[in-house]
Amino acid sequence: MREFEPLCEGYKEAVKRVEQLMAQIEAIRDKWNDWSETQRIIQMMMRTIENDLLELRKGTDNSEQICSELELCQERMNRLETVCNYLSCNLASLHNRSSTQQSPPIDFTSELALYSNALIQLKTRFEKEMGHVRSVDKATLVRSRKRMHLKNDTKMTTIQMRQDNCASAIHINWSIKLLFIVAAIVAFTAWFTTSSLVPWRTTLGPHLDYVDGPPPL
Repeated sequence: MREFEPLCEGYKEAVKRVEQLMAQIEAIRDKWNDWSETQRIIQMMMRTIENDLLELRKGTDNSEQICSELELCQERMNRLETVCNYLSCNLASLHNRSSTQQSPPIDFTSELALYSNALIQLKTRFEKEMGHVRSVDKATLVRSRKRMHLKNDTKMTTIQMRQDNCASAIHINWSIKLLFIVAAIVAFTAWFTTSSLVPWRTTLGPHLDYVDGPPPL
């Protein structure tokens, strides 16, 4: 029986190592699934951001939405980096413990760098688009102010012309009334000086009134 004790101890040690290895592999599998799912989500978010950047270029006011999407994408990138570090470390350890061949372990760092560079490019494009939008908005504001000033100047000119026309009409109206009054006074004066019903004369000097008419010539 004692001869089998080392064998039993070796068997127990081997089973313990296998259990540890299986637990490690199970954890690696979960992280691998997490890695794949996070990759898929990041790819979808990047495509969405690219479409939103195109809409922003066309004039759609979605800058706040893009900022929020970039922040969420950065959070996913941080998660992907954490998973990448875990997988790289554990797969390298698993490879060193179980592999008899000299094949290199899977490199997650290079793939992570691809996503990091893609996110940096999206952020750079967003900053450029925002600069373009601000310049367009500034030019539009300047043109709007110019149109507003021109409209106000035109309005003031129209009001001034109306006031001038109104004053001119009032002046002409008063001139016509004054002319009518003067003409009435002149007509009345002419009638008054030539009428035989008037018992006095308007000329200077003595006046004679004949009872039976003027003397014969």
